[in-house]
Amino acid sequence: MRIDVLTLFPDMMAPALGGSVIGRAAQNGVIDIRYVNIRDYSADKHSKVDDYPYGGGGGMVMTIQPLYDAWRAAVDAVDAVGTVGTAGAAAGYAGVPPASVDGAAAGYACVSPTSVDDAAAGYAGVPPAPVVPAAPTAPVAPGCAKHTDSHCHAAYKSGCEARTIYMSPQGIPLTQKKALELSRERRLIIVCGHYEGVDERALELVADEEISIGDYVLTGGEIPAMALIDCVARLIPGVLSAEEAHMSESHYHGLLEYPQYTRPANFMGMEAPKVLLSGNHADIEQWRRDVSIARTQRKRLDMLEAIPRRLTVGGACNMRDLGGYPAANGAVTRWRTFIRSDVVRDLPGCDAEALRDIGLTTVIDLRSETEAGRAPSAFGRVDWIDCHQVSILPEPVIDRSMQDAPFKELYILFADRGRKKLGAVFSIMAKSRGMCLIHCFAGKDRTGIVAALLLLLAGVAEDDVIADYEVSATYYRRQAVLLKSGVNAASQSHILSDRETIVYFIRHIENRYGGAEKYLLGAGVGAGDIEALRGRFVAPAPVSAPVPAHAPVSAPAPAECL
Repeated sequence: MRIDVLTLFPDMMAPALGGSVIGRAAQNGVIDIRYVNIRDYSADKHSKVDDYPYGGGGGMVMTIQPLYDAWRAAVDAVDAVGTVGTAGAAAGYAGVPPASVDGAAAGYACVSPTSVDDAAAGYAGVPPAPVVPAAPTAPVAPGCAKHTDSHCHAAYKSGCEARTIYMSPQGIPLTQKKALELSRERRLIIVCGHYEGVDERALELVADEEISIGDYVLTGGEIPAMALIDCVARLIPGVLSAEEAHMSESHYHGLLEYPQYTRPANFMGMEAPKVLLSGNHADIEQWRRDVSIARTQRKRLDMLEAIPRRLTVGGACNMRDLGGYPAANGAVTRWRTFIRSDVVRDLPGCDAEALRDIGLTTVIDLRSETEAGRAPSAFGRVDWIDCHQVSILPEPVIDRSMQDAPFKELYILFADRGRKKLGAVFSIMAKSRGMCLIHCFAGKDRTGIVAALLLLLAGVAEDDVIADYEVSATYYRRQAVLLKSGVNAASQSHILSDRETIVYFIRHIENRYGGAEKYLLGAGVGAGDIEALRGRFVAPAPVSAPVPAHAPVSAPAPAECL
């Protein structure tokens, strides 16, 4: 990646970015950072780059002409392998031009990224010192052709491959997700403002977006630009010594990073966690994930609250996270631990990677073999997912029951006759590593029973269990699934998720079996597995900010895909 920084203070930035990881990456040719001094492009005889604001007010404003011409020089610059920027090529460049076409006509003598002086100094590739363009040999008057045709500029801008970013407190916040997006670009141009700001017309001409590093104001854009470069560059393959080093860090998966320990194992009576010394990689990964979630809940609850409950990947209509529900004693169910869903028939590579990034490792299909044969799950084609198929009841039994009894009675049939199979499902869930996804066809009935038992086991209030069940109908109505699937009116009740059905099931579990825990123990789930489920799924209440037990939450609003 090549990064051009437009600044009034290039000497301020070069030393900071010339050392450590970023400096080594530049020396190795992985990234190429260049600095363009905006003042060198001023047409003013005193190299002035600011003026008083129209309408009055305090401070000075950066003028358009120097910034625009500096940006043009950066766009037209030749990169490290000798190719020309797209906009320059469109203007008729052939080979390595000494200046842009318009600039040459106006008398520019632009310096190419690796100048003669650099070669004489023995540089090969990326010069460690900032590259400062020579001042124009003939100032460009604001009335020249370069500055009068907005249509010409629009064509020029559309052919520019570099993405231009203006560092501004008014911009969108810099996040890990944004940094990852920018790391995939081939070229970036970063504009650093100064004084009271920049003439708005300059931003309209050159900036593709504005980015902020926080809700505060600094004297210039250089420090934010350095933060952006550091954040983006370390995500580029080859910059960090370990390719996956950044993938477990804070914010990468929407969570804070787990704590780190090294030798000695015991210091002043403070011991490193024994699981990290066990050599059991599966246990270590599980511990790290659990601690990351707990730490995020304790330190940055806002990050968890920003996680979308509904996930729209692979064309799923009814996929959602079971995290975030208040449980007993101020605890809360953990995000990214258990997901309920309808069947996913198509899973593009980007969606599969998105699920992998948030920790998916295990998928449990509750359908029969016949159902799975008619609508195969896409998860079975992903080699890194551990897939299980556990049919709660044979399909003929389900079909007969749906015809001969009220629909809510089918849930009782699942609970009573499918108890051992449900026990097998929960045993798999207890032993799964990473995030576990459970699905049937519509993600409402068999999946709804499993979700209800799990939430009840976690101590979630009944109102929230019911709300989680009821939202399926909301999602299906919004997606117009009933119309598209050709379901007749008589069968629509089997897709709708009314409150009465799930309440009927909960009362049956309570009255006949004494609650979810006793039901699962009788289904063959060991006491150790039940405790393991609770330990994975329920995060203790933060000491500093307790959550009221059993505070009902509304049905999750559909939104916001992953």
